[in-house]
Amino acid sequence: MDLTTEILGQRIFDGEIDGEQFDTFKLGEVFFVDIFQPKKNYHIPRFHTTKGLFTFITTLEACKQIFLPLGFVALDVNNLVNVQHIREVTKTFYAITAHFEGGYTANVAKGKLPLVEHLLKKG
Repeated sequence: MDLTTEILGQRIFDGEIDGEQFDTFKLGEVFFVDIFQPKKNYHIPRFHTTKGLFTFITTLEACKQIFLPLGFVALDVNNLVNVQHIREVTKTFYAITAHFEGGYTANVAKGKLPLVEHLLKKG
């Protein structure tokens, strides 16, 4: 990692995280980092940069705004999945699971099975 490494962040305007403003900034553009408290008992890093104030993306809802237009799919209420990386899908009485390289897995809601049914492991 070096000063040209880019971070995807959420903009901060008037002391509030702007839920619709995302941008990248390079580590070399950071003046300093301090602590930001958007809610009581919730402290996160705030980046003061040549492009303005940013914080990390901290919610799945914010991730949806970024990743859904890029082709990711919400296969369950708690995930966003790049379907192109699914190696196979398994179905048992208890769960439907998407399997990825490296042993990673993600849950698939029953109603979302048609989106990945073509990857269902035959057996």
